[in-house]
Amino acid sequence: MIPPVRQLSLFLAVAGAVGVLAALGALFGSCASMRPARTAGSAGGDGVAAAPAIPTERLFEDAAAVLLPPAPRAPGALAKRFRLAGTIFAGTSVGSDEPMAVLDDRVEVRQSVVSRNAEVIPGVVLTRVSADSVTLTGPDGPEEILLEKSVPTAATGVPETAEADAAATASAGAAPGSRAEAAALFGGREVFPNRWCFNREQVLRYYDSLRSEPERLLQIFDSMDPVYVTDLDGESRIDGYRVGVEGEPDFFAAAGLRDGDVVKSVNKMLMTNRRRAEGLISAFIEGNGSLFVFEIERDGKTIQEVIEFE
Repeated sequence: MIPPVRQLSLFLAVAGAVGVLAALGALFGSCASMRPARTAGSAGGDGVAAAPAIPTERLFEDAAAVLLPPAPRAPGALAKRFRLAGTIFAGTSVGSDEPMAVLDDRVEVRQSVVSRNAEVIPGVVLTRVSADSVTLTGPDGPEEILLEKSVPTAATGVPETAEADAAATASAGAAPGSRAEAAALFGGREVFPNRWCFNREQVLRYYDSLRSEPERLLQIFDSMDPVYVTDLDGESRIDGYRVGVEGEPDFFAAAGLRDGDVVKSVNKMLMTNRRRAEGLISAFIEGNGSLFVFEIERDGKTIQEVIEFE
């Protein structure tokens, strides 16, 4: 009896041989279609008409069609306009009910956090979300957009090419006490307006230092106070958490949070109870999750801050 491992090896060898034969059969089949037919009264001793020259370019075209993979499709208008910065999935401690995508609009130089089946811009819908790609469907049909690595913003505010040196611009020219200076302590840099990318390993080292000094971690939690509102029926509920920094100011500055800011939601999860707020703070400090989208009320306006880890 042939051992199972050898049986598998023989099977793979036979399957490979069959594939090669199939390709050769298709190739020679195309050649046969160009061969002249036998005729009873043709000139020549064997009764075969004089064969015309075989069109060599046709031969190579047929061979390429059989043996080579199709050429990749050129990016369409949507893929050229939008860049996929990250995705967020439901069913996680940092996700909402529907999977979402963070998209950079290169034309309007802004970012959008879009749920599946919602419009990105008029006439363009986010129809599919996966870990490393999304599908946008517009008037010309669906287009796939792949996840791209973040790179620093140029002086114009538009992302530079992938060949740019990310580390060199992380803290260059940062004013003392600025967000850029604080972010550099965690390997952070701005990669698009209102979106910052941090080094996961450096954030984890910071978290380890907090664990060794629990009073510092407690100061971070105590820096977030619930904001209570009263509904029409007289019920009181939490409608976000107000920032009042009591410790670790560099951490809050790097995250883009200021005294008086009210964090309304994170990844579209409303901050309506202490447990949810502390869970998301912990996930952020520990670097669990690759993308966090903060919706913040500041000076009467609502803004978004996007934090990603690499």
